[in-house]
Amino acid sequence: MEQDTLRHDKEKEGGSKRDKRLLFSLICFFAAFCCFIYEAMIIDLYIKTVALGNWDYFSRTFGVAKPYGKDEVCFDFCAPSLPFTWGWIGLANFITGFSIVSLVWLKPRNVNEMKGRTAE
Repeated sequence: MEQDTLRHDKEKEGGSKRDKRLLFSLICFFAAFCCFIYEAMIIDLYIKTVALGNWDYFSRTFGVAKPYGKDEVCFDFCAPSLPFTWGWIGLANFITGFSIVSLVWLKPRNVNEMKGRTAE
């Protein structure tokens, strides 16, 4: 009971603040999630385009060259490379967010340092 009262008094003084690095890592995780969702939509469109063989819309949307012309037929692997830019951006955001969470876990800041004061 006494310990809860002490904790409540510290919160009133502003002593228990969250580390702002955690907010940045949360933003990185959200950006990674959005990038992965967008990349999943690109992969879905890519697979549907491969199945149908109609590369017009896909090549216009993502700026890749058509694997073959209008009156040509291809019997080999005739697909342009998959645009994976958003996947790499999402992966970089995820690794950044995970690194920040690991850093905060291993080296937490003192409450007095976060408020700009030195320990007394």
